[in-house]
Amino acid sequence: MNDIRHHLFPAGGISGPLQAWVLLLAAGVGIVAFWAQQSQFALIATGFGLSFAGYALALRRARQSAGALALGLWAALGLRLLLLLAFPQLSDDIYRFVWDGRLTLAGYSPFHHKPSWYMEQGLHIPGIDEALYNQLNSPDYHTVYPPIAQGIFALAAALAPGSVWGAAFIIKLFLLLCDLGAVVLLIRLLQHWGRPVAGALVYALNPLVLVEGVGNLHFEVSMVAALLLAFYALARGRPLQAAGAWALAIAAKLLPLMFMPLLIRRLGWRGSMAFFALCGLLTGVLFAPLIDGVFFHSLGDSLQLYFRQFEFNASLYYLARWAGYAWRGHNEIAYIGPALATLTLLFIVLFAGLERRPEWRHFPAACLLAISVYLFNGTTVHPWYLILPVALAALTPWRYPLWWSGLATLSYIHYSYAPFRENYALIALEYGIVAWVALREFRLCPPSDVGKEEHAS
Repeated sequence: MNDIRHHLFPAGGISGPLQAWVLLLAAGVGIVAFWAQQSQFALIATGFGLSFAGYALALRRARQSAGALALGLWAALGLRLLLLLAFPQLSDDIYRFVWDGRLTLAGYSPFHHKPSWYMEQGLHIPGIDEALYNQLNSPDYHTVYPPIAQGIFALAAALAPGSVWGAAFIIKLFLLLCDLGAVVLLIRLLQHWGRPVAGALVYALNPLVLVEGVGNLHFEVSMVAALLLAFYALARGRPLQAAGAWALAIAAKLLPLMFMPLLIRRLGWRGSMAFFALCGLLTGVLFAPLIDGVFFHSLGDSLQLYFRQFEFNASLYYLARWAGYAWRGHNEIAYIGPALATLTLLFIVLFAGLERRPEWRHFPAACLLAISVYLFNGTTVHPWYLILPVALAALTPWRYPLWWSGLATLSYIHYSYAPFRENYALIALEYGIVAWVALREFRLCPPSDVGKEEHAS
């Protein structure tokens, strides 16, 4: 940890504790986290606008001196500690977290039945009541949260029985530790690959990461921490340790599965098969407490709904849906969603086979391309889905995920309409700008050149 202390306490001291970017970032994050409700887009836009302005200034300042970098790291820690005190305002998922945790404590698998079933049966389960049920945003859907999340839900329910606020605080503590671990791992990876350590602030100070991670309890930050741990182990030639970390990432979110084809040429056929076998075994162990005859049916049902029914803030899918309406006269999501998912898989496999420089220092860039294609093809793209691309961007010369993380917050305007509807003009603006910035960066720094140290922007 000596290298981390060196960056936190530089020889020249910490510069400018009251610089403008600190105030802008803190004020913006505070507005969104403590005051803005999901339907109050004016407050959300104001808060994110201020915080992203401070973020842009911070990234520019951090490259200038060790003192500025230290200030950025301390600000990242301070803002996360501040967010421990904020109840999730932009998401009501906390109520499902508590529901699942209380079911687990009572000896019921949260995957067995939908919440509506428990209300219909009239079972007397501690903490599972009509008041909590009425707060759920998806009472007619099976839970979708894998074992890491379920374990934390149960722990939170045990340590804070009868208190949703208390459970939220316990979950925040866990995500805070994950997030700080992710920042440390980014610093280690940047040092290992000889890149500027200031790149860690790309993730550490990103307002979307702050607000949607510790602020609104999205478990993407736990997946990021585990995935970065796997990256670090792979970069240091420790594939067995990496397999364990990768299993943890899958147990937090299933998304890391999509990156596994990119490992084959880096590890070789024999090494990759050993890695996959060990990772699969450990993933099975982590999932074992949840697996029974109902688990796979419930999980499959949830995945079917995700690809065939849910839609929010999408890009290419909406164009395909429009074409489907023009051709068939109705929404073809049941076919378009799986088709786009298949195209994403084919892209990743093809890219893995044709990648010109399959080296570990280029691995984050390859993963960033994969997750970007996945999101552009997705039927549902919530703002917090950008947490992983932002983390990967910190290890590459590309900065288009930072633009995307800011523009994705425009999707909160959809909740301000009564009844709910999507503003397609703003969606087109979001993806138009992101595509333009990405293409510009790919032209200046093509994927085959991501090992070079110059930044594209």
